[in-house]
Amino acid sequence: MSLLGAGNAAAYVRSFAGFTLNVRRLVAATMCLWVGIGIFGVLFNLYLISLGYSVAFVGLLAAVSTVGQAGASPILGRVLRRWRAHQVMTAAGALAAVSMAASAILAQAVPLVMATLILGAAIAAATIPSSPFIMEQSTVARRAHVFSAYTASSTFGSMAGSLLSGIVPAVASMVPLLRGQVASDRLGLLLGAAITAVGVISFAKITADRVEESDSGSTSPSVARAAPDQDATRSDMLAMMVATLLIALSLGLIFPLFNVYFATVHHASTATIGLLYAASGVICTVAVLLGPVVAKRGTLPWLVIMRALSAPVILVLWVNPGLAVAFMAYVGRNILGQITGVLENTFSMEIVPAQMRAAVASWRTFSYNVGWSVASVIAGVVVVHLGFDPIFLASALLTLAGAATWYQRFGRRASLARFPLHSAADRPSV
Repeated sequence: MSLLGAGNAAAYVRSFAGFTLNVRRLVAATMCLWVGIGIFGVLFNLYLISLGYSVAFVGLLAAVSTVGQAGASPILGRVLRRWRAHQVMTAAGALAAVSMAASAILAQAVPLVMATLILGAAIAAATIPSSPFIMEQSTVARRAHVFSAYTASSTFGSMAGSLLSGIVPAVASMVPLLRGQVASDRLGLLLGAAITAVGVISFAKITADRVEESDSGSTSPSVARAAPDQDATRSDMLAMMVATLLIALSLGLIFPLFNVYFATVHHASTATIGLLYAASGVICTVAVLLGPVVAKRGTLPWLVIMRALSAPVILVLWVNPGLAVAFMAYVGRNILGQITGVLENTFSMEIVPAQMRAAVASWRTFSYNVGWSVASVIAGVVVVHLGFDPIFLASALLTLAGAATWYQRFGRRASLARFPLHSAADRPSV
């Protein structure tokens, strides 16, 4: 019998359609936020160059943004103990929209640095509370579905933002007053700020209502200890931070330079690279919705298996294949990364007591930002002197080390972390 028969497939789809109103508002707000982030990811650097700033200043602002995110992460654990997750996300979303608009209007170096730092902190504050919030807003039966939908909304929003960033300058060039690189880029950035502001409306409409986990109708137990030992919980958090740091190092080595890799090694044009990225975004948005199918088989075992499988996919790039094979490896790694990200977020929230979820989300984000930043700097130096081969090999080894860290610490408890494909109410009658 197949995993998803016709009846199960229909119930599976209904599980996504049956989200609470608060979850739908979270997904809508997240999509708007990531449309804004996607637009900024493409246009902001071009805007800075058109203002006359050097590439070195562009790199400085990229580092400042990451510092803002990393700096805000540890603080959010305490903030979320005093304020509800949806309140923090609303305030952070509003701050992100304002700082985006300021970054688009300002032209002086110091205000740009300050606006970028605030934007980085705002993005962290708008995204980190999502994991503990999802735990409050989903039953066991729908938990993996909500995490999948949340990840898909951010992926789709980022892709849509990237596409809009290419359309806006072309449209602006048709208007006499908006012609010129600075004016068209500024218009695009302001559009990103406006769309982010629309998302704040959805954040603000989220209520304090929550879903009781016991209402799931599922017999799947939580993997969190009934009477948690503080030392063991701290050890769990440390292991999660190490595993997250390792995967961040792995990703930071290769992903910031993938466009350079396609352009220099495979001589792909900018248009070709944009098409490849857009195609990858569409494929990964669909693929991540299959997260619950994998979670049904066990979150941690399949997190370890699929993350370990991504290592040989990376090594395909190490043997210098043609562009078509390299693109398939790139998409394959992205698919595995999106699904394992869903499993990782779901498992990390299940494995710790409820009162520790905000702290876990905050410190894991901190570890990720630190790892990505360090790896990005190292990758640039290594590629200049040794080419791409060493970073592909190192990325594969770090990926395996991260997967091994998850299994070494949590493998004995992994069998408990399973989720149904859909809730009992969604199952077709027989």
